Amino acid sequence: MAADLTRNLDLLEKLRGYEAGTWDAEVHQLDVLVRIQLAAAAARQKTYVEQRRSWSNLGAVLMVLSIALPLLWLLTLPGSWWSWVIFTLLLILTLILCGIGLHQTFRPPADAPLDAAAA
Repeated sequence: MAADLTRNLDLLEKLRGYEAGTWDAEVHQLDVLVRIQLAAAAARQKTYVEQRRSWSNLGAVLMVLSIALPLLWLLTLPGSWWSWVIFTLLLILTLILCGIGLHQTFRPPADAPLDAAAA
């Protein structure tokens, strides 16, 4: 994106160097494009600078896994139909909770407090 922005800025300067009225419509279109590219680059940089992580949610994921994995393993031992039904339900619940926890870790809500280690 930075290379495209640089090329468009160079082209804009060259077009403005010609006599007035020759490239007015193109200069206006290119000026709008450069402004859009500049806004997108600034938004991308702002997102990069303000990256936040909520590491406490990752701890919650590890806690869920530390409880669920032994239970899942124990449910495979009997090998009867009821153990597989409970195994499947617990596995689905574990996957949902871990997915939510990982999502909250790497994309916390805007009003979530930052952890000290997140900066």
